[in-house]
Amino acid sequence: PPFVVLATSENADLSQQIWMPDTFFQNEKEARRHLIDKPNVLIRIHPDGHILYSVRLSLVLSCPMSLEYYPLDRQTCLIDLASCKGFM
Repeated sequence: PPFVVLATSENADLSQQIWMPDTFFQNEKEARRHLIDKPNVLIRIHPDGHILYSVRLSLVLSCPMSLEYYPLDRQTCLIDLASCKGFM
C-alpha cells in the first residue's frame, strides 16, 4: 500500500513518538475507549508526511433542545470537537 501502518500493540514505542494534538469533545457527558482484545487504534503514515490516527470511541454527548414546537420540531445535535494548545 502507499502508506505505512503502525500497529500499536507491536510498536508501542513508535506510536508514542508521534505528536498528536490534545483533542477533546466539549459537549461530552460520558466517553469510553474500546480496548477489547487489543487497543482499537490505527496509525497510517503516508509518504507526503500526512498521518492518519484513528481510535474507536463510544460517546454520550449533551444536546440542548428547543421543544416549543413538539412534536413537530426538528433538533440538530452537534459533535463539538476542540483542541488545547500547550507550550513547554
